Amino acid sequence: MTASVPEALVEREEQLAALTRWAADAAAGSGRVVVVRGEAGIGKTSLVDRLVAGAVEDAPTARWSTGRCDVQAARRPLAPWHDLAGDLGPGVAAALEADDRTALFAAVLGAVRAPLPASVVRGLVVEDVHWADDASLDLVEAVARRVVDAPVMLVLTCREDDEDVPDQVRTALGEIVRLPASRRLDVPRLSRDGVAALTGADTRDPGVLHDLTGGNPFFLVELLRSPGAEAPPSVRDVVLGQVAGLDAEVREELDLAAVAGDRLLRDAEVREAVLSERAERDLVRRGLLVDGDRLRFRHEITRQTVVHAVPGRRRTALHRRLLETLDALGSDDHALLAAHASGAGDRGRTLHHARLAAERAGRVGSVRAAVRHYRQALAAATGEPDGPTGRAGPVGTPEVVAPLEDGLARAHGLLNEHDDALAARRRGLDHWERLGDPVRLARALSEGCWIEQAAGRSEEAEQSVRRAIALLQPLGPSADLVAARTALSRVLGLNNRLGDALEHVRAAQQDATVLARVDLEAELLNIEACCLALLGERWEDVMADAVARAAEVPDDALVGRARYNECCLLLQERRLSDLEERLPSMLAHAEEHHLEAYVSGLRRARAIALLHLGRWDEALEEASSTAEPDSTTEAERHVVRGLVAVRRGTGGTPGATPDTELDQALELAERSGQPQLQVPARLARAEAAWLAGDADRAAKEVARARDLHVEQVDLARDVALWAHRIGIDPDGPAPAGPAGAELAGRARAAADGWDALGCRYDAALALLGSDDVEDVLRAVRRLEALGAVVPARLARRRARDLGARSVPPEPRASTRAHPAGLTSKELEVLELVAQGLRNADVAERLFLSPKTVAVHLTSVYRKLGVLGRGEAAAWAREHRPSTTRDGTT
Repeated sequence: MTASVPEALVEREEQLAALTRWAADAAAGSGRVVVVRGEAGIGKTSLVDRLVAGAVEDAPTARWSTGRCDVQAARRPLAPWHDLAGDLGPGVAAALEADDRTALFAAVLGAVRAPLPASVVRGLVVEDVHWADDASLDLVEAVARRVVDAPVMLVLTCREDDEDVPDQVRTALGEIVRLPASRRLDVPRLSRDGVAALTGADTRDPGVLHDLTGGNPFFLVELLRSPGAEAPPSVRDVVLGQVAGLDAEVREELDLAAVAGDRLLRDAEVREAVLSERAERDLVRRGLLVDGDRLRFRHEITRQTVVHAVPGRRRTALHRRLLETLDALGSDDHALLAAHASGAGDRGRTLHHARLAAERAGRVGSVRAAVRHYRQALAAATGEPDGPTGRAGPVGTPEVVAPLEDGLARAHGLLNEHDDALAARRRGLDHWERLGDPVRLARALSEGCWIEQAAGRSEEAEQSVRRAIALLQPLGPSADLVAARTALSRVLGLNNRLGDALEHVRAAQQDATVLARVDLEAELLNIEACCLALLGERWEDVMADAVARAAEVPDDALVGRARYNECCLLLQERRLSDLEERLPSMLAHAEEHHLEAYVSGLRRARAIALLHLGRWDEALEEASSTAEPDSTTEAERHVVRGLVAVRRGTGGTPGATPDTELDQALELAERSGQPQLQVPARLARAEAAWLAGDADRAAKEVARARDLHVEQVDLARDVALWAHRIGIDPDGPAPAGPAGAELAGRARAAADGWDALGCRYDAALALLGSDDVEDVLRAVRRLEALGAVVPARLARRRARDLGARSVPPEPRASTRAHPAGLTSKELEVLELVAQGLRNADVAERLFLSPKTVAVHLTSVYRKLGVLGRGEAAAWAREHRPSTTRDGTT
């Protein structure tokens, strides 16, 4: 017969010990981020609950707070942070209430790092991260990056086997587990002995139970709750078997609770309206619900099983009842209200709440949720449950539908889903056309032109803004007209028509001043500074004015954009020392105000700067950090990774060869239609061909770059420089600075000039082009010092051709680098980690700081393509013959 199910955890001693150890690290001031992974039902929550409840022996004192990501279709943006708000202070709750993303990040980070009594850990648990919305993920990442030196332990639970986990969640978790403070904890299935221990006095054969459940604790416990069952068809049947024993009233309340979901059950008022005390007691006793600090279903599988068993008409009635309950309680959770309105078949209320939910999701940065809610609103408005069709139905007039399409287009554009963004934009413009309002149509044309530009439709973007201007000009000066002219200036600048862009900037600046639109003045100054710089004129004073005006608005994004453009201009002028000096403050501003796009852009710029500086390991590290795979600007990261691999003569990064990196760079650059991306991609391919000895292909790539007819001074300089290096006529005026000296054949002057800028690789190539054998031999030594194996071979051949009597031999490949690209120090760290040493022990052994050890390990994980310490150690043990201390095989 079936025995009572024991509360003790089985075969989790190793995991509990690891959690205790990491909590002790946090108590000592070395914060920890723990990613607990495992399949559905494996016991991730039970494991973490044991730690949170203080039931783990030797665990330090901690103040724990738990938040859960929503699984239901009506996922609330920032759901786990709403759960955590009560413990994190009034500032967090106020920011959530105001949908103020910047204030929320500041409040959460301030609360997490707020002082606690000595040796007390601030513990945060975010459950079911695989269901997290974009904004929740962003905040999880922000916290994870800031706990390394604080008494904080952040625990994240996630599934490892769910194919529906979105790519952005996988990417974010991949970045988190690579942080120095991160640890990964895998929760395995139970062994046969574990199953036997858990079954206790049950008379059924533990081996049979193990085979039936695969060692999954949830499935096993459900089976144990089913007396006499030997081989039920599924867990669903076991759950429904338990439900079948309920009386009619309790069953009805269970169905209502299941349709409501855990989020509503956590609300005391809703819980009271949905469940009677008798039903709650009965459902907890039967193990369908768990009553802790907050009532919830014992597992999401249980809830879904109950919901799917409710007939369709009855489910509609339950949604209607929940909608009425929420209305009576004054709920403003529009995502939830929209879901229940949709389930109740109420199109008008679905449209209303879904629109508000989409707008809220957009404000807090939960862009995928915004897409989902805009689509929900459009389906209700058009009467098309499968999505928008471009028709306005009885609920939604064109005036209602057009802004929804604009919002959907904007959200898709932010996700780099260009085809969907363009389709929604066209539908929206069609609706605005039907309305016959020239101002609103012009506003839509102008405000959304960036979607066409981002999709590589630069001509369409320009046509849209010019049409907006044509619609607005007859109506006289207005903020809309200035905004349209500003948008046109930006489009022209991006398309390298710098003189035209400046003309429109200056035409708009006077009107912006008259209208007292400081935000537009700041943006116009920003565009003016960029155009001046790219034409080779003085720009810094104008950019300083742009930053100052943006600060007056105040608008953090405007300031961030100006600082980002300042970074790009310094990079284009190769003022690398100035860039290194200013970049930390630029990054600090972007991170403080959670301007993720500018953080990503600044880090891409840093990767390029490090490439120029010859610090290629650091460049690779930066170029392999958080990325936006479908964004055209990712072309820059591909260029960095491809060029380092080409110059070193290595196979590239895990999963990508140099050729595929540079092919991907060109594909993204061409898609953008922007010369500032296209030219570097073409020249990188030219360099790769030149180093491979394919002069014809190199010449073709340079010619294609030249065909773009760029006005931009730095791009024209680089095109001329590479034309000269591969032996074709540079064509056009000679550039200034070291590039001009190199084209004039003054190799040593050029090398000195490049050295003054910190561009060590360019200095070596300038010497390589000299006809003086001593210069070329210097190039050999410089290229070897950089690890530029392939150009060094080219330099040796040229030195011999020039009659050099003694050319330094090429080092053996086995002594040059580890096959996986690990440095000698990384090899030492990896070997000690494989021996089981902790970071502090490794640091002591190698006379390093623990933080430096963590940095080396992060690099090791990336190069080996592993997710953490355990996998790296396993790799080292498997490849130990090739991982000796000196890097030889």
